[in-house]
Amino acid sequence: MNIVELGVPFLVQSFKNKDNNNHEFSTLKIDMNKDQLESLIDDYLEILLQLTMVLTFGVAFPLTLTLFWILSVLELRVDLFKYVHFNKRGLCSSKPGIGIWY
Repeated sequence: MNIVELGVPFLVQSFKNKDNNNHEFSTLKIDMNKDQLESLIDDYLEILLQLTMVLTFGVAFPLTLTLFWILSVLELRVDLFKYVHFNKRGLCSSKPGIGIWY
């Protein structure tokens, strides 16, 4: 799954920049060619599904907790790489208050 998460954005990004290999670009122009961040829900659900499996089958196979920890660290690092290198930064917008905390 992590190969697909990194492979597809890498291929899309390489095809977008295929004709622009010889030019020097500023960080802003490089960031403009990246995809907009859709949602984090799928990544949260993926980790939540792993945690659910650990809580369900952890009693039957105690090594599950160690495997969950290793895979969660790997998943978080892959997601971090994906968000930093393949997605645009979010846009800032001002609000009149602090929302529900107000």
